[in-house]
Amino acid sequence: MISELRLRNFKRFGDQQTRIPLGPLTIMLGGNSAGKSSILQALLMLRQSWESGPAAVIELRPAGRLVTLGRFGNIAHRHRNVPVEIGISWDEGEKSADFTWEADYLLNATGDIDENRLPEAGTLTACTLRGRNGTILLGGAQVTNDRARQIEIPFLEIAPPNSEAEQASPLVAGWRAFADKERRSAIPVIRLDPSENTRRIERGSVPTVEQIIEAEKRAGRLSTVQAAETLGTELKQARESWTQSHAALLSEDSPFVAALTREIDDLFFGSAKKFANLRYIGPTRVPGQRIYARDSSTDDEVGSRGERLGDILFRFPDREEAINNMLQSMRVPYQVINRPLLTLDALVELFLLDTRPHGATVGVPDVGFGVSQLLPILAEWAAVLGGTKPQTLLVEQPELHLHPDWQVELLRLFSEPLRRSAPQAGSANPQAILETHSEYLVLAAQQLVREGVLDPENVTLLAVNVENGVTCVQRIRMAGDGEFMDPWPDGFFPQRDNLLYGEWLERMRW
Repeated sequence: MISELRLRNFKRFGDQQTRIPLGPLTIMLGGNSAGKSSILQALLMLRQSWESGPAAVIELRPAGRLVTLGRFGNIAHRHRNVPVEIGISWDEGEKSADFTWEADYLLNATGDIDENRLPEAGTLTACTLRGRNGTILLGGAQVTNDRARQIEIPFLEIAPPNSEAEQASPLVAGWRAFADKERRSAIPVIRLDPSENTRRIERGSVPTVEQIIEAEKRAGRLSTVQAAETLGTELKQARESWTQSHAALLSEDSPFVAALTREIDDLFFGSAKKFANLRYIGPTRVPGQRIYARDSSTDDEVGSRGERLGDILFRFPDREEAINNMLQSMRVPYQVINRPLLTLDALVELFLLDTRPHGATVGVPDVGFGVSQLLPILAEWAAVLGGTKPQTLLVEQPELHLHPDWQVELLRLFSEPLRRSAPQAGSANPQAILETHSEYLVLAAQQLVREGVLDPENVTLLAVNVENGVTCVQRIRMAGDGEFMDPWPDGFFPQRDNLLYGEWLERMRW
């Protein structure tokens, strides 16, 4: 489960890092264009950037299969030449990865950024990984072979998890076996080879003495010519004294490389798995169809607009059964039936059986629009609950076209795996992140907490608003009786009271 998202210089999120807590059930509320969708877009953008393979992490591509956000320059805060930072934490915050991407901007004749030629993608320039065994700092990714697109990502520093931690672990001890000047002679790197789909840790391309001195100057660590000359002499001596014993530290069978490989697989590539386990239902879903086309895709997602619903239900019969159980628990008077079109195997018909007295079997377009908007959400939530690995479902406006009764029942459905009496079965740590304008979802969560069914710690309410042109996110905590422990920035849906009592309250002021 993703426990925190961190954003800096991403769209409306400014140059101060914004920390966004995420729980098993997260409900985000706020005005239009406040930045709620941007939170989900950041996660989806990372997923689509990783989808083409491990080497794809070096580029952050805003336009892709899941979200189309334009070019890198479009997502940078106020379209400025600034680094975009996105970080996530998982496993109750014990593991985290923070990525920084930058791009080269073109200037126009007046010396300003050319808005018509914004860079398409950002390149990874830094990464910080934190785990139980320490903190790893990675440098910028570099393509070392243009034809094969081989990539090096250098290690800059490895530190113990805290000052009291064991200093002699293979990870930290191996790193400290290099003196600073020796590390400059044999910098360990992650080497990615997309053509072979391999990754390994080995000695990287050794920078020249001049390159190292120049980097030290830029970092402000060399203030005099004499200091630069002294460093140059030390570097040359270090390279001359590079011995077989030191080289063994980076051999494939060394404890240091083995420990480093485990950490990189767990943290660097582990974060990619978190993104791969995201499912998404967008705010605009297709109307109900009588007939759905089957496709050749091997994935089990209904699509962000629910466009693959019929094909998924046909290929995964257990999903149809789960949806029907959910509809029954929500007191929705329909059951889903799907079957292949008799004349064409490439098509699937979808029907609804009306379970009320004297009900009939009808097509999805023949009933209220809300049912067609609800079914893709249920299909994806059934996949989350039925999986064997932790998965996260992102839904924008789950209340779309739903009566308040069904909105409340849908929130109850999302809360079922979190209930204190819920059996621990199915997917480990299912997570739902909802972006909404509905007060009924929040009121339903409050009621479940008040009834003692739901632990308030499992519900994360986020108020998203704009202050001075920058998106701010505040968590609103709930007490054991369901009451809010923190004030909402602009009140909790004050429109009702304003409409009912606004004139009276205005008169009372006089």
